[in-house]
Amino acid sequence: PVFFPWHVRPNRTLEWHESIRKDYPPHLFEKNYPDTEEQALSAVTGRSLFDGVLLQRMLENSRPPVETRIGCVHILQPPKLGVIYYAGADIAEGRGGDDSVLWIEGKQGLSRQVVAVIQTNKLTIDIFASQAFELFKEYHNPYLVCGNDPLGLAFLEALKTMGYNRIHYEDTKRQKPGYTTQSRAGF
Repeated sequence: PVFFPWHVRPNRTLEWHESIRKDYPPHLFEKNYPDTEEQALSAVTGRSLFDGVLLQRMLENSRPPVETRIGCVHILQPPKLGVIYYAGADIAEGRGGDDSVLWIEGKQGLSRQVVAVIQTNKLTIDIFASQAFELFKEYHNPYLVCGNDPLGLAFLEALKTMGYNRIHYEDTKRQKPGYTTQSRAGF
């Protein structure tokens, strides 16, 4: 592959470059008239849902798990006393690479970080729930939030069968486990 920046064409001067800038939204200008290969190949940052610079910094500061179990349970930080733990789950069918994911976050003071993750599309919901249940015991039984779509409800029912009761309910009578996701107009 060969990359040519915006200024290789003879009629493209710095003055031309500055004059054309007025005609473009900032997030598209760099993409359409790049100085570097990175600019040319990067996502359109102004339209991105995520801060690319922050994501890059996070990637540079990431560390591998301290332990991995059965190929899908990743311990990023062992449990500690004095830390409040919360859990979230997104249960998927496992088709097309769609993984079920459970994460546990530790909160200490004003700081929060993900300390454990289960991510796979190879376990049945009941086996996934049993792995989550074992992890919950280690992390002091965190409060769990999960969607109440059919797969999420099956996961929550499996956990309740095992005796896990620190589950978010949508109603005060504790008859609707999980939460309902709703789409927002214009999102």
